[in-house]
Amino acid sequence: MSWLDGLIVVIILVAITFLINVFLPKPNCFYIPVDVNLDLLIFEDFKHFPILKDELEDQIKRLKNNKTKSLLSEETSSSKELSNLLRHMNIHTGVKMISIPPEYASKVEQATGTENQLYCVYSLDYSGVKQSHIWCDGEKRFLKPGELIIFDQTRQHYFENKDCDDCSVFLMFSIPRPKHVNPGIITKT
Repeated sequence: MSWLDGLIVVIILVAITFLINVFLPKPNCFYIPVDVNLDLLIFEDFKHFPILKDELEDQIKRLKNNKTKSLLSEETSSSKELSNLLRHMNIHTGVKMISIPPEYASKVEQATGTENQLYCVYSLDYSGVKQSHIWCDGEKRFLKPGELIIFDQTRQHYFENKDCDDCSVFLMFSIPRPKHVNPGIITKT
């Protein structure tokens, strides 16, 4: 085999690799409620947002007043309305309220032992348009009030708030991964 034949083989292999990476569908990192659990559409019904926000106002204020830039603030939600909503959907996991401090980016994480779950994030108070987001395996979703974001926590992910002054506060809970959604796969770097 001459050097020209070797070069042609290398070029063909590079071209095949490129085509596979471009045209092979990438696994989903984010999901919409209708694809996961129709009961989650209750969160998309904006009439529940003011009720939840009013009921959680004291916790939101406490979390927003924490200006610690080194870590996410977290506490268990005390909302009876939220507990009733989740109980109606047969979701019994603990609900956390999390605050992302100003100018903060969490470290890149991957959850292990959660391959049969999806995380749900429901924004209650955000720092500004396109300031706070969740990054998951190369995709980004911005937090917006009253919007539910569902993502696969087994993929690399992190939270970030680029705002200089305000925290973003959101609810986070996990739901069982539906059978039609492939199990999570831990990706290594």
